[in-house]
Amino acid sequence: MVDSRDRNRPRDIHDPFPPCLRASRGRHLGDGFQSVWVGSAYFWFFAATLARAEAWTSAAWRAFANFNGIVGTVTMVASVFLTLYSLGIYLRRYAGVFAP
Repeated sequence: MVDSRDRNRPRDIHDPFPPCLRASRGRHLGDGFQSVWVGSAYFWFFAATLARAEAWTSAAWRAFANFNGIVGTVTMVASVFLTLYSLGIYLRRYAGVFAP
């Protein structure tokens, strides 16, 4: 249910959603982790393609590949956890919508 104080508050031009649909802090943090995860995946495909074309096999390349893999894995796990956490918040907060 929307609080009456939310209805009377001027809306932010950058926030198109009504107060009942705004994301929680966990969801915003999850969005950040998802962006890093997707960015590291795209960068990995670029770097791996370049490494294959240039025949890179040095220890520095392997260290970078491992670092990029760790960043991608950690941010993926964090974003999935935060997505499920945010889903739990929404289900607890708005469970009455699904009740008969």
